Amino acid sequence: MASQEYLELLKNPKWQKLRLEVLDARGWKCELMGETDISLNVHHRRYVRGAMPWEYEPEQLQVLCEECHKDLHDWKNSEDRWRLLERTHDLIGKFKTLYTDGSWAWSWCVYGEKLSAYEDKIRKDYCARLERTLERFKKFESGEVQV
Repeated sequence: MASQEYLELLKNPKWQKLRLEVLDARGWKCELMGETDISLNVHHRRYVRGAMPWEYEPEQLQVLCEECHKDLHDWKNSEDRWRLLERTHDLIGKFKTLYTDGSWAWSWCVYGEKLSAYEDKIRKDYCARLERTLERFKKFESGEVQV
């Protein structure tokens, strides 16, 4: 998580100007997944000790949606990337098994009650999120995306 001091630096007009220039140059879309109608972050590919957020060249920055940005940092900070991949894949498997075989969802139902339409949507949305995360992790692992 970013420190409070760093978050304050991101409010600086110099950073805001560079951020907008990068977003404009990259077409206001996530460079990893191509999403356009979501919140976007400008990610520093590598941090330089002592450099201010606005003291980077545009080539050192990357436009990512919030999900991709979070997943990228999770990936970079993971000590065991294969375990992270495996765990995400296993979670998807559990949800898909529950979803496709018609059984009850663990943790989202009370002793065998069927899921409401809202609960079912939550489960489907969560599973879709996990699948997108796994897709990103595979791109990071393959080197298709520079991390």
